[in-house]
This record gives sequence, C-alpha cells and structure tokens, in this order.
Amino acid sequence: MLHFTSFGNPEGKSYSVFMKELILPFAGTYDVSGSNVTVLVLEGSFRGTFRTRDRAVGVISVQKAGSEETVRITPKIGVSLTGVVVLVLIGVVWAYAVRVLKLE
Repeated sequence: MLHFTSFGNPEGKSYSVFMKELILPFAGTYDVSGSNVTVLVLEGSFRGTFRTRDRAVGVISVQKAGSEETVRITPKIGVSLTGVVVLVLIGVVWAYAVRVLKLE
C-alpha cells in the first residue's frame, strides 16, 4: 500500500505528480486500486489490472494540490481446477491409508 500526500492550496489549479518505485513479492497478475494511478512495468503502462514478468514496477499518481491518495496493489491468485482435484485425491488416499491400512 502506498500513500501520497500533496501539499498546497486546494482552491488553486495546481497538481502534483508522484512516482514511487516498488519491488513486488513475485511476478504475476496484480490489481491496482486508486484514482488517477498508472503503473509502469516492462510490458508497458497500465491502469487497473496488470500482468508482469518482472518484480520491479513504477507507480505514478497525479493529484490536485492539498489532497491525499492511497494506492493499493494486490496480487490476483488463481487456483486451477486441476490443482484442487490433485489435492483432494491426495487427501483421500492419505485418509484411506490411515484408516484402512492403519498406517500412522
């Protein structure tokens, strides 16, 4: 989560541009929440959802003077049906071995 604060007269027509460089925990797909935020990655610039092969990203936010912005970057973790089926099968085999074959 990033927090940007712009100082100045909120009545005026001036804006501030903020940039922060981040190292993400892993490469993959991420959702970005925040108004007027752009994410720069190796593959291009994105708003909203982006996918990257690298962990390094740049976050750019444009704000009116005297405002605050909180930007949240959350990973999208997808679970495949095959992975769930394999885990269930492993659990069934383990339960069978413990209960019927008395392996402990």
